[in-house]
Amino acid sequence: MTAGLILVTIWIMKKTYNKSKVKVLQDPKVLRLVISILSLGEAMGILTPERVDGESSFEKVKQAARLVGGAGIGKQIVPFIVATGDPDRAELITNLKSLERAMEESPVPDREWPVLETTLGSETLARLIGVSAVSVRRYRSGERRSPDRVVARLHFLALLLADLSGTYTEEGVRLWFQRRRSLLGGSSPEQVLSGEWSPEDPDVVRLKELARSLVGSPAT
Repeated sequence: MTAGLILVTIWIMKKTYNKSKVKVLQDPKVLRLVISILSLGEAMGILTPERVDGESSFEKVKQAARLVGGAGIGKQIVPFIVATGDPDRAELITNLKSLERAMEESPVPDREWPVLETTLGSETLARLIGVSAVSVRRYRSGERRSPDRVVARLHFLALLLADLSGTYTEEGVRLWFQRRRSLLGGSSPEQVLSGEWSPEDPDVVRLKELARSLVGSPAT
């Protein structure tokens, strides 16, 4: 995974001033939501730099929204974003928040397996999810249906990856899971994500908060 899609979008938003809709996109709250949606889309295997293209930064946002809707997420929200001409700031923020929440609550395992396996490697991904490397390959290929508990863990890791990708390289992400953290009681993220864990476990929630704290901040 690369941060190219996010960085190019930020650069365009900062360099373009001649249209009011671009000025809306320069709003910090709007920009945070756009970056979050792009990060989530990439981590979930929905968006790539090659698939998101447009004449302006706002067209890129619309194209990203179309692709998210095409994956079956936010179908009732996407039309409002795509149909926007000169967006109202409050309305745009509301719609982007709704799309972000829909993505956070919508696993797409068939798309997430390849991204997570490529970024973390089969062995590490298998350990974090609590299955064998052979099972990872079978789930990824569609040979076996991913059980609900596996889907929930996979999607949680995709959400973590979305938070980490703006700060770390792929190698940095892999190392992040191995480093002990004081906020985790001296445990490493990989140790927290062991055994029969679920995204609702208190330690796992703290882990998500740790990853989220890196968004827009120096590496911690």
